[in-house]
Amino acid sequence: MAVPSPDIIRITGASENNLKQVSLEIKKKKITVFTGVSGSGKSSLCLDTIAAESRRELNETFPSFVQQYLPKYGRPEVEKIENLPVTIVIDQKKPAANTRSTVGTYTDIYALLRLLFSRVGKPFVGYSDSFSFNHPAGKCPRCDGLGMVTDLDIHKLVDFDKCLNDEDVIHFPTFTTGAWRWKRYAYSGLFDLDKKIRDYSPEELDAALVSANADLQDSTAKLKALDAAIREKKELQTQVLAYAKTKPARDGLKAQKTEKARSAYRERHESDFIIADAATRYFRAHGVSKLPSHKALQAEIERLTAEKNAHYNEYREKKARVKELHTVKSNLSQILQGEKDREKKHEHER
Repeated sequence: MAVPSPDIIRITGASENNLKQVSLEIKKKKITVFTGVSGSGKSSLCLDTIAAESRRELNETFPSFVQQYLPKYGRPEVEKIENLPVTIVIDQKKPAANTRSTVGTYTDIYALLRLLFSRVGKPFVGYSDSFSFNHPAGKCPRCDGLGMVTDLDIHKLVDFDKCLNDEDVIHFPTFTTGAWRWKRYAYSGLFDLDKKIRDYSPEELDAALVSANADLQDSTAKLKALDAAIREKKELQTQVLAYAKTKPARDGLKAQKTEKARSAYRERHESDFIIADAATRYFRAHGVSKLPSHKALQAEIERLTAEKNAHYNEYREKKARVKELHTVKSNLSQILQGEKDREKKHEHER
């Protein structure tokens, strides 16, 4: 067979997967499309034969030390491939959606454009991070670098002419009358359930916020106390285990009959006695007179952890409540201020 032109890739006897001794020539610098029904061998020829052989040959050009960290590609079932260049396999999957992804970030020109503007732009306004929508120096403070702003229309969410006892006062599933979020407000004793939302004053909401913040602070303090107790038990557990491992050395020291023998023995097992002395100082400093067992300590740690997890759920609910009350107060303050402004406008017109 004649030597093929350098502009042609010649494949001889491809038998990978369901290919049956396929031989063909592919022109370089041309667009070649492989079509066929499912199972006809398109991927077997393009990916499992041409691309696999190109990757295998490319890996062999690296030093053996580098090759051990590269993906391993077996030799495809083909008699011969001539004039095979480096093959780049383009992923056929759609890029993952991300609110901060743009054409610039996906094609990697985004960083180069930032450098261009920072170095060529006049007057100089800052380094490349000043042109980044992910950096405080460059992102828009209004949209936070996302390019869009989502605002809540409180009038579509809350009917201010209804009270909390009315049906459909808040157009949100968990706030319907009798739902769990509604109960949290209704049963708090901080709101008049027969009073229209419009008639609530900021002072009433301030009282609710003070109460909610106090509950949240209590929960935060309890969580911190539980965290501290867990850390203390874990440290005690570590010291108990370390002390227990030095028992053979401590028993051996007791068996020595003379002071000279004891001194020599301590020198030979110096590391063990350093650990034992450190553990002893820890026990004395923390008032531990009787060492608890590892099993008892583990059970106590698990109990405290379970209590912390349960309390954390309560803490999250209280934190969400404070956040909601802040939002309600802010929105209601805006509504009341808007009503006052409209009344002044009407009086001025009259």
